[in-house]
Amino acid sequence: MRATGTLVLAGGVLLAVVVYLVALSGVPPDPVDPLEGHSRSADRQMGALMGNWVNLTSGWSDALGSPIGKAAGVLVLSTLFAAYFYRVAWVMDDEKADGVNDGPSGSASG
Repeated sequence: MRATGTLVLAGGVLLAVVVYLVALSGVPPDPVDPLEGHSRSADRQMGALMGNWVNLTSGWSDALGSPIGKAAGVLVLSTLFAAYFYRVAWVMDDEKADGVNDGPSGSASG
């Protein structure tokens, strides 16, 4: 299980690098933004109507949409998935140390 966790973590790091590189090689942003200045006025209006929390979460959404944000998302998810395998390995080792006996079918008898 530890080996599986290590493979998942290594695969996640590689996938995060690939996602980052692919996101960087995407279509470049338009140099003439027709909505330039709209963001500031929209942020002000949303803040007045719904509070500053909306502006904060809007910033988080923009950060997660960036190439580094996408790669960080992949890395966080693969780390959580690998942590699951490490936890299972730890529980299995703990059961062996406590002398929990498995039955002939491989299920715990007790």
